[in-house]
Amino acid sequence: MNFEKEIKIFRKSYLDEWDYTSKLYSELGYYKDFALNIPEGSRVLEIGCGSGYSTKEIASRAKSLVAVDENYYCLYKTGELLKDRFECVRCIERGKTVVDNSKLSYRTEYDDVISGLKGRVKLIEGDILYDNNLERYLKSQDKFDVVTCWLMGGHGLVLNHEEQQKKGRDFRIRKPFMVLDYKFDVIMKIAKLAIEILEDEGVYHIIDRFNLSSIDQFSENEILDIFRAKVEPLGLKLINGFELFKGKTRSRMAMVSGNNIEDMNEMGFLSMKFTK
Repeated sequence: MNFEKEIKIFRKSYLDEWDYTSKLYSELGYYKDFALNIPEGSRVLEIGCGSGYSTKEIASRAKSLVAVDENYYCLYKTGELLKDRFECVRCIERGKTVVDNSKLSYRTEYDDVISGLKGRVKLIEGDILYDNNLERYLKSQDKFDVVTCWLMGGHGLVLNHEEQQKKGRDFRIRKPFMVLDYKFDVIMKIAKLAIEILEDEGVYHIIDRFNLSSIDQFSENEILDIFRAKVEPLGLKLINGFELFKGKTRSRMAMVSGNNIEDMNEMGFLSMKFTK
């Protein structure tokens, strides 16, 4: 098996599948509503731009925006969506994928972020978990007012990163909570970084989605407490409670709808703000 080719296929497929869902959220005005949490004139860091619909709404309110995604296909799609409205800069091919075909694992080696990037919106290829050059770049910039992590996801083979495999995770295994544990790895890494790159009154804004059937098993506060237990020990604290609302969703992802069958149903969205 050519595992590097397989990773590219998964990344492209994720973009197509997420774009189908994200476009609906944009049409229903969800991202516009999410962006109301961002004060106009803010300096914003977005982790995970997806296909760009969230980025477009953030950029409409931000003074400056750095959007990061490990999936270059997502960055390219975002750039195409924003190019006629904002001045964008893309860091093309920062990463080189190194694969181990025997273990079906990989890592990505990243070049330094180009210094002196111009443009109110900067689109940067990078992995917030394992990209030390990206972390150094973000720490070297003026501090941010808001860091966002909205509806974080990823292609299935992120679980085959060599560091994920060390934790017993693998796309082929499908252990319970494996994807959720990966998601919290990302949320916690951003929280650690936010301590250093946020202004004193800056905000780390998380929005996550969940099946409404979860409410039958856990109360709203119990779901919130799961996030607080991950984020607050790292030095941030929840502010202004939280917002929970129900909305429509649709998916072509097999993990969501089953057998790649297109489906439309209800989804819960939880919005949380943390500060230093």
